Amino acid sequence: MKFPYVDQQAVARFAAMTADEVRAYETDVLRRVADLALIPPRLIHSPGHEYDDKKLDYAMNQSIERTAKGRLWAAWVSGGGQSRWVSGFERQ
Repeated sequence: MKFPYVDQQAVARFAAMTADEVRAYETDVLRRVADLALIPPRLIHSPGHEYDDKKLDYAMNQSIERTAKGRLWAAWVSGGGQSRWVSGFERQ
Protein backbone atom coordinates (compact mmCIF):
# COMPACT_ATOMS: atom_id res chain seq x y z
CA MET A 1 0.00 0.00 0.00
CA LYS A 2 1.33 3.43 -0.95
CA PHE A 3 0.52 6.56 1.00
CA PRO A 4 0.65 9.95 -0.73
CA TYR A 5 2.55 11.57 2.16
CA VAL A 6 5.35 8.96 2.19
CA ASP A 7 8.51 9.79 0.24
CA GLN A 8 8.82 6.74 -2.01
CA GLN A 9 12.46 7.56 -2.80
CA ALA A 10 13.27 7.41 0.92
CA VAL A 11 11.44 4.09 1.19
CA ALA A 12 13.50 2.73 -1.72
CA ARG A 13 16.75 3.97 -0.14
CA PHE A 14 15.95 2.19 3.12
CA ALA A 15 14.89 -0.97 1.32
CA ALA A 16 18.29 -1.09 -0.40
CA MET A 17 20.25 -0.68 2.88
CA THR A 18 21.76 -3.51 4.85
CA ALA A 19 20.85 -3.91 8.52
CA ASP A 20 24.22 -2.38 9.50
CA GLU A 21 23.64 0.61 7.21
CA VAL A 22 20.18 1.17 8.70
CA ARG A 23 21.62 0.93 12.23
CA ALA A 24 24.38 3.45 11.34
CA TYR A 25 21.80 5.81 9.83
CA GLU A 26 19.55 5.55 12.90
CA THR A 27 22.53 6.17 15.20
CA ASP A 28 23.45 9.28 13.22
CA VAL A 29 19.87 10.61 13.40
CA LEU A 30 19.69 9.92 17.15
CA ARG A 31 22.96 11.79 17.71
CA ARG A 32 21.71 14.77 15.71
CA VAL A 33 18.46 14.86 17.69
CA ALA A 34 20.34 14.55 20.99
CA ASP A 35 22.59 17.45 19.94
CA LEU A 36 19.50 19.66 19.86
CA ALA A 37 19.30 19.27 23.64
CA LEU A 38 22.62 21.11 23.88
CA ILE A 39 21.13 24.31 22.47
CA PRO A 40 20.51 26.65 25.41
CA PRO A 41 16.87 27.72 25.86
CA ARG A 42 15.85 31.30 25.21
CA LEU A 43 14.56 32.71 28.50
CA ILE A 44 11.83 35.32 28.32
CA HIS A 45 12.49 37.71 31.20
CA SER A 46 9.52 39.97 30.41
CA PRO A 47 6.80 37.64 29.08
CA GLY A 48 4.03 40.20 28.66
CA HIS A 49 0.79 41.19 30.34
CA GLU A 50 -0.97 37.91 29.58
CA TYR A 51 1.22 36.35 32.28
CA ASP A 52 0.65 39.01 34.97
CA ASP A 53 -0.10 37.78 38.48
CA LYS A 54 -3.70 39.01 38.17
CA LYS A 55 -4.33 36.73 35.18
CA LEU A 56 -2.75 33.54 36.56
CA ASP A 57 -4.73 31.40 38.97
CA TYR A 58 -1.60 29.84 40.38
CA ALA A 59 2.06 29.24 39.75
CA MET A 60 3.99 26.43 41.33
CA ASN A 61 7.55 25.18 41.16
CA GLN A 62 7.21 21.40 41.23
CA SER A 63 10.86 20.54 41.50
CA ILE A 64 14.35 21.93 41.25
CA GLU A 65 17.60 20.03 41.02
CA ARG A 66 21.25 21.02 40.91
CA THR A 67 23.79 19.04 38.91
CA ALA A 68 27.29 18.22 40.16
CA LYS A 69 28.63 21.14 38.10
CA GLY A 70 26.04 23.55 39.51
CA ARG A 71 23.47 23.76 36.70
CA LEU A 72 19.91 24.20 37.96
CA TRP A 73 16.94 22.39 36.40
CA ALA A 74 13.37 23.32 37.35
CA ALA A 75 9.96 21.91 36.45
CA TRP A 76 6.92 24.14 36.97
CA VAL A 77 3.23 24.61 36.18
CA SER A 78 1.02 27.68 36.14
CA GLY A 79 -2.62 28.35 35.47
CA GLY A 80 -4.68 30.81 33.55
CA GLY A 81 -8.27 30.02 34.40
CA GLN A 82 -10.57 27.01 34.26
CA SER A 83 -8.82 24.22 32.37
CA ARG A 84 -6.01 26.33 30.89
CA TRP A 85 -2.59 25.55 32.29
CA VAL A 86 1.01 25.69 31.20
CA SER A 87 3.87 23.44 32.21
CA GLY A 88 7.53 24.02 31.66
CA PHE A 89 10.97 22.71 32.22
CA GLU A 90 13.90 25.12 32.45
CA ARG A 91 17.57 24.96 33.05
CA GLN A 92 19.94 27.66 34.18
